[in-house]
Amino acid sequence: MTWAAARGALATALAAVSITSPISQTVKRVYESPPGTVQDVPCFIIYPPEVRIDRSYGQRDKTYTVRCRLLVSDQDLDQAAALVDAFRESAIDKMDDNTELGGNAETAFLDRVTEAQAYSYGRMYTGLDCFVTIRLHDHKAFGA
Repeated sequence: MTWAAARGALATALAAVSITSPISQTVKRVYESPPGTVQDVPCFIIYPPEVRIDRSYGQRDKTYTVRCRLLVSDQDLDQAAALVDAFRESAIDKMDDNTELGGNAETAFLDRVTEAQAYSYGRMYTGLDCFVTIRLHDHKAFGA
């Protein structure tokens, strides 16, 4: 299992996040790495992860903690806050439905979601950060 395959599967899962209230809306785009500018909202941006490496019995396990930033339009702040709230719940449910990311990870789960806030990415957006833990087994032999 590789990080690249897991990231691609995570992007696919996030692209399927949708809401029906306060308005019916789907994620327009998932950026697999931070873009120079954001062209489509609502969107998720997948940031390079923190990684923890555990070695035991000749096996190397990697645990990635990935920050996925959701951005929505900020033209109407009340509406933007409601959209972020709805997308948060939908993202939690979507990750609960796909804990192996299509077989590309041993486990993947959304651990923590920050409060909604303003973000500057060329202009102002309303959004939040979702932290997803992805565990991969490397099965890499190493000497004692």
